[in-house]
Amino acid sequence: MLHTLAALESGRLNEWRATLLVKETACLSAEDRCAVDEELAADTGTFDGMGDRAIIAAARTAAYRRDPRSVTRRGSHAAEERHVSLRPAPDTMTYLTALLPVAQGVAVHAALSRHADTLRSGRETRSRGQIMADTLVERTTGTPAGISGVEVQLVMTDRTLFQGDAEPARLPGYGMVPAAWARTMLTTGEPESGQELKLTVDGALATELEARGCDLDDPLWSAKVLLEQPQLIKQVHRDYFDAGAAIAITSSYQALPQGFARRGIAEAEARGRFRVSGRLRPHPARV
Repeated sequence: MLHTLAALESGRLNEWRATLLVKETACLSAEDRCAVDEELAADTGTFDGMGDRAIIAAARTAAYRRDPRSVTRRGSHAAEERHVSLRPAPDTMTYLTALLPVAQGVAVHAALSRHADTLRSGRETRSRGQIMADTLVERTTGTPAGISGVEVQLVMTDRTLFQGDAEPARLPGYGMVPAAWARTMLTTGEPESGQELKLTVDGALATELEARGCDLDDPLWSAKVLLEQPQLIKQVHRDYFDAGAAIAITSSYQALPQGFARRGIAEAEARGRFRVSGRLRPHPARV
């Protein structure tokens, strides 16, 4: 693409915009890419004053004229890459992103926009963007104005949950969150309602393990099973959740490096076993 290279060398195109042209013509044969490059003639000032979107549109149009089949095939392959991703944002917010085929993406955005415009025509006090975000959550989770019944796997210590401790909680897929925010997430009703916290905690772990044939006559107690049959502990947690529990207590207070050391287990491995006890919950705290 000699014209694109010349435009880059002369400063008419920066590296990013040159990359856009190369990317949009990558599906073409070498001959067709040269033809598109000749047609666009970036070194003659074709793109002066144009934005990225206009440059992309011009390149796509030219590429499609040269080889519609290759461009269409590329679009079909791109649709196979559709996915949803989640990444952290500041202040306990998050970016939920969906890569969709253009028709589906436009349809989703249009539906949310229409709903927001309808509500805004009344006495709605939320902004258009807030309504669209709230509607996305409600229609995805099936729960108006909230996420009740959806498992988000919020993990925290018993001190944070019951004693007002400041130890941060952990939200898989996001990271650490403030203790007060985590407790609010588990409060019934609206976050600012001040309603009493009502959660069902699981039952005795050791009792269930013994009922399933485990011999806990050992200084490590239930931590012995953590060494020998970790999946059995996971099954007990699972059964409690199936029975309606919302919180799993790991009962890992015996899984200490000192106790494991007496069994000949090095400290590094002992700490690893301790962490495993927290990962064996099949469904951590539901909200």
